[in-house]
Amino acid sequence: MRYRTHAAMALLLAVSLGAAACGGDDDSAGTTTSTTAGSNEQPSSDSGGGHSKADYKEALSTGAGESLGISDDEAACFADTLIDVVGVDQLDAAGAFDKIQDNPEGNLADYGIELSDQEGAQLVDGLNGCADLRGLLVSEISADGSVPQEGAQCMVDNLDDATFTQLMAAALTQGEEEISANADLEGSLEQAAADCLAAGVDIGG
Repeated sequence: MRYRTHAAMALLLAVSLGAAACGGDDDSAGTTTSTTAGSNEQPSSDSGGGHSKADYKEALSTGAGESLGISDDEAACFADTLIDVVGVDQLDAAGAFDKIQDNPEGNLADYGIELSDQEGAQLVDGLNGCADLRGLLVSEISADGSVPQEGAQCMVDNLDDATFTQLMAAALTQGEEEISANADLEGSLEQAAADCLAAGVDIGG
């Protein structure tokens, strides 16, 4: 039990850190703003100081590249995807630009943005088209050497697509607290670790 709990927590931590392009810090930013997917129109020049999609793309892609160690193209794709799902108008309405500058590794809740479950899944699907999220998660779990890469790969492989999407969406939008408070997700992480142990795979500990 100790080993599987350790591995489950390593997986949980890696998710919260690995999502730092758009999430990972669990400080609250206050009131959230509900969004509509695809509402990414850029404000006009006389809109009272609104920021353009290019402004948000630069801010978000910088955080993604530094946090995840991904290429500039992948980071730009991450930023584009997030902006397309959330929408520039909603980001501006939440005052997200300044919050991103202050906390580039914050999650969407930190920036005053709330996504529906459908939008969260859409975000994860889009990001996975930019880079292999499962591969990034394996790298994060095994980065400090406490979990062997084989064990990290096994745990990630043992998460079905629906659970993986739910896990990543929670990390991106709400951070570690949301995952820790979700008993189903916690159970899925422990089960993934237990399945690897049962298969004789070293998951550290």
